[in-house]
Amino acid sequence: MEHTHHNLPEKSIKTYYPLILVLIFIISGTLHFGWLRGEYSLWMTDFDSSFNPRNWMLDFMGLFFLAFSFFKLLDIKAFAQAYKSYDIPTKIFPTWGYMYPFIELVFGILLLHRIGVFWTNVAVVIILGMSIVGVIQSVMQKRKIKCACLGTGFKLPMSQVTIIEDGLMILMALWMILF
Repeated sequence: MEHTHHNLPEKSIKTYYPLILVLIFIISGTLHFGWLRGEYSLWMTDFDSSFNPRNWMLDFMGLFFLAFSFFKLLDIKAFAQAYKSYDIPTKIFPTWGYMYPFIELVFGILLLHRIGVFWTNVAVVIILGMSIVGVIQSVMQKRKIKCACLGTGFKLPMSQVTIIEDGLMILMALWMILF
């Protein structure tokens, strides 16, 4: 009888591979935009002298919202149903689950084009702040539900990773509001 064991890091990497891949693309795009603006050289040799963390965050957040809205919009009905299983506003107002991917799309466009950055970040804090409450509740209750963060085409579990995603967007938006 063959004995197999599952190493947690290997399982996590396999489980979160789609998310890891999307984040690699987002970070690559973010670095590319900074390079195009001349904030650092291709090899980042003059990184310290011209790096602008605000631009980096705006590009990262903009690409993040565009990418994540894209996957949700591939099957918006399935996303809205899955989102309703843990998102408090969607449980109360089911249409919110259909609106949410378009809101993310608008966030991405506004941030990348630097339009209404202050108010966009305020909206990000409010909307993701509401969203993270349901995520935290689900994780704390150890509910075995599928995360709809990348739509429903991937089998991503609801976990601390989801809290980190939402929390990171909230923290970056707050930093840009306050500084």
